[in-house]
Amino acid sequence: MKKIYYFCLMAFAMLFAAETNATEVEDYSFDWSKQSAYNLWAADDVKPHLSVTADGLQAENTKAMENYLFQYQGASNLGLTKGKDYTLKIVMKGSAEGKMHLAIGEWGNQAQSDINFSTEEKAYEVPFTASADGGFVLCQSGAFVGTTTIKSITITHEEGTFDGNMYIEYTGKGGENAWDQQAFYDLPVALEKGATYTMSMKVKASENYDDLAFWPIWNASENKNEWGGSKDVQYLDNKKVTTDWTTVSWTPVFLFCATQDRFYGQLDTVLSRRVIF
Repeated sequence: MKKIYYFCLMAFAMLFAAETNATEVEDYSFDWSKQSAYNLWAADDVKPHLSVTADGLQAENTKAMENYLFQYQGASNLGLTKGKDYTLKIVMKGSAEGKMHLAIGEWGNQAQSDINFSTEEKAYEVPFTASADGGFVLCQSGAFVGTTTIKSITITHEEGTFDGNMYIEYTGKGGENAWDQQAFYDLPVALEKGATYTMSMKVKASENYDDLAFWPIWNASENKNEWGGSKDVQYLDNKKVTTDWTTVSWTPVFLFCATQDRFYGQLDTVLSRRVIF
């Protein structure tokens, strides 16, 4: 059975003995298992496939299609503040293993994320930065044939202070390639092939750029330095970084089983920039 793991590299804090006094604050909570009917927005041809039971909000899809063709709101009136960092927690399961796409925000202005769910009811966390005020959670699962059940959806944020060394400040000298300037973190435990991981960090730079990369690497492999061709390097998409604190996240399915895993942050390209994690 596929296991889902979540870990957070916020500010690379694991590199330091920093203590946090942050408190989790609940902004929104909706328990579908305590509702009697569905009364949010859904595509017209999807509504007949939605029902509310003692287990929660159930969506039954009998034919595979593009994800966006089977979409409905799982939560609404979230009360989000644009630019603020939140964590969405969704408790759900499926009649089989599958993937659900979530869009959080308003129409045309949403944070996007995928959840790989199992047949066991579990809580999944999605860190995101609100791209609009207000907001709703749009669920899309057209590619999944079967029934999904959402028990509850909660939105939280953190408040408080951080004591000690809570960030890294990195000044790059520039180079021809993104990998010419790197920082890395060695994991204390091995990752599992086929498991899904969510990696998040808060980051800002002295000027805007588009080339922040973060790659899982099997550090014990003799092929780890074969950039562009090694099967022991998992290339993830680059992220945009601005002069303001931004939360960036990756949610890959790990492609290899490793006993010594390392994460490389590819920090710069041609220009010299100061990057703070």
